[in-house]
Amino acid sequence: MVEFQKHDLSYIHILLILVSENKLQSAKHYDSIISAEISDFVMHSLAYEIVTFTMMHNLCGELNLIASCMKDGMYQKHYPKPFQENTKENHDGFPIYRR
Repeated sequence: MVEFQKHDLSYIHILLILVSENKLQSAKHYDSIISAEISDFVMHSLAYEIVTFTMMHNLCGELNLIASCMKDGMYQKHYPKPFQENTKENHDGFPIYRR
């Protein structure tokens, strides 16, 4: 089922099960295909504008108590995400992405 989020961007949840030889085996492998970085404004101005307008989390906390990540004056859904200098795996083997 296709869902829509901020600014009518469509997205879906998908589960892929890979054979072991195709699975990502390290944080370096994750970083080779997944990026959570904002494009350089000068070199890629259109990409920068699209990402900052459609995909950036709005102000929250004391600055915006009615933000979608707030409930009863408290953060929910693990926002804001902490700065992460390098991608690493958590105790369950899931990636904590560089951000």
